[in-house]
Amino acid sequence: EVPTYTDVSIPLGSQPRGMDHIIEDDTTIVATVKELAVVIGTSKQSSLPLSYEPTCVSIDTKSRHVAVGGADNKVHMYTLDVRTLTPGVTLDHLGPVTDVSFSPDSKYLVASDANRKLILYSTDEYKLAHNKEWGFHTARVNCVAWSPDSTRIASGSLDTCIIIWSVDAPNKHTIIKSKFFFVSLCTSYSCAVPPAARFLYP
Repeated sequence: EVPTYTDVSIPLGSQPRGMDHIIEDDTTIVATVKELAVVIGTSKQSSLPLSYEPTCVSIDTKSRHVAVGGADNKVHMYTLDVRTLTPGVTLDHLGPVTDVSFSPDSKYLVASDANRKLILYSTDEYKLAHNKEWGFHTARVNCVAWSPDSTRIASGSLDTCIIIWSVDAPNKHTIIKSKFFFVSLCTSYSCAVPPAARFLYP
């Protein structure tokens, strides 16, 4: 299906750094350098000022939890109630957070950072899902993506490699050294797009 575009624009007041969208009720959370904005349809409904610089956003459609990665080495959690965002816990990282993503089954949140690490959290209490260190990239991790069955995660890095991680066997991983330059160029590229998609969805 070919996407269609409109000429509608939504003023945000400052530069967008990340966003995620809930299709069911046409709600978008946009992280700008100054605030988190709740956009429903084409209308900005509310905003929450930020004391940190956001880098990425992910929404869990089931729980309405919102994860926002920060340049302050933290993942900031919020709960979305229609158009209101309520702050929750913060999760510490060792470097600026580069990407966050909830699993399709809503059981996990994975976050990557500029310190070459991925951290997997269980969403029931946002505790570590395992005690294994996922740090086999040799440079900044730019992006993460889930398999549809929530059992595997792909990460793309500045080192131009893709690593496939197993949720069920966290001590196992597969490093694909095929010089995927697109995962090193820009965080707007997801590591789930072709050609990496064939490793996630054989």
